[in-house]
Amino acid sequence: MLPSIVNVAEENGLKINPRTLKQKEVLCKCPFCLADANDPKKYYLSLNLKENIYKCWYCKESGGVLQFESSVTGKPFQEVKEKYFGKNRKKYHPAEMLSPKQLALINWDEVKRNHFEEYKKSLQTVIADWKAHVREQRILAFAKLLIGIETMKYSIVIENIKKQAEDVQIPTLVEDVLSMYSCTQWEEWALEGRIIAGVAYKTAKQESKELENALIYVSLAFYQAINDHSQQKQFERVG
Repeated sequence: MLPSIVNVAEENGLKINPRTLKQKEVLCKCPFCLADANDPKKYYLSLNLKENIYKCWYCKESGGVLQFESSVTGKPFQEVKEKYFGKNRKKYHPAEMLSPKQLALINWDEVKRNHFEEYKKSLQTVIADWKAHVREQRILAFAKLLIGIETMKYSIVIENIKKQAEDVQIPTLVEDVLSMYSCTQWEEWALEGRIIAGVAYKTAKQESKELENALIYVSLAFYQAINDHSQQKQFERVG
């Protein structure tokens, strides 16, 4: 049985607007963006008791009660799920192990929520989309790592990749790129990252020696490569 989203908020010390406790929408301070932290009159996070969902009207963070508990406690989504449903021996498809946030990043969250049967029939496509997402983010992170090593700003770049890992919901991203860098033979995604890093570093060096600019050029080169690849695939389908 799922917990009440208001109970989860109370158990984790979120500051709730007491005037809304008996309403359908309970308001509280948002622990994600903290945009309302210093204003006693503002409560941006809305907890919907009927649907057991949450949404911040400022940063747009949203989801169901299990994702909410995972986010406010810092525990993995799967661990929170097992807390209420136990460890099921049933073998799940890898796509079914993706969290709501991960599904949202590859545009499958609304399909699962509103068209569940279609989602169940498309699990292979879902996991293929997720693997493509992971591959792209590894390419970008690896290019950043090479820039950091080349410019001797390693620690700054590692922090940047950690932030990227959080944003794209790939907890192992830093470990992935560091492990690949130490390998004697790099996989294809790492080689693509090297090409992007080379283009970015050359461009940045021509205009400025600042690392921040180099990282900007990494992103520009990465998204240009992704766009070129997408156009090439469309051309191949037409051909």
